[in-house]
Amino acid sequence: MAGLVHSIEELVGRTPLMELDRFERQQQCGAHLLAKLEFFNPTGSVKDRAALSMMAFCRRMMCRKAHFPTICGQTGAMRASMSAPRKAYETAHEVLRAEGLFLGTSAAAALHAAVQVGRRPENQGKNIVVIVPDNGMKYLSTPMYRQK
Repeated sequence: MAGLVHSIEELVGRTPLMELDRFERQQQCGAHLLAKLEFFNPTGSVKDRAALSMMAFCRRMMCRKAHFPTICGQTGAMRASMSAPRKAYETAHEVLRAEGLFLGTSAAAALHAAVQVGRRPENQGKNIVVIVPDNGMKYLSTPMYRQK
C-alpha cells in the first residue's frame, strides 16, 4: 500500500519544500525562494531530526553494551536578534498574505535574511532554501499576530 509506514521514525525528515513564488515576486527577490517545512515532522518541529539521531546513537551504544551519558539539552532553532523582531513580524505577515504560510519569529527572520541574500546580483536565479523549524501556532498569543 502506497504511503504505508511501519514506524513513526520513517516519517521524520520527509518534509516538503514549498516554492514561495508569490512572496518572491512581492519582495522583488531575484533568487528562487524555497521553504523546507519542518513542521510536517511527526511532532511538528525540526527537533524531530535531532531526536531521531539521538535515538539511533543510543541504540548503537546499547548494542555495544557501553555506558553512555544521558543526552539532554535544547536544540532550539536560530533566534532572531533583538534588533530584528520588527522585520521578522513584518515578513511573517507578508508571507502569510502572499502564500498562506503561517510562520513563527525564527522562521520569519530566516526568510527575511534569505530575501536580502536573494536580492544580491550574484544570487539572481539561484535557489535559496529556508528552514522553517515550526509553524506560527505558539505565537498566536504574542504581539506578533495581534490585530492592530
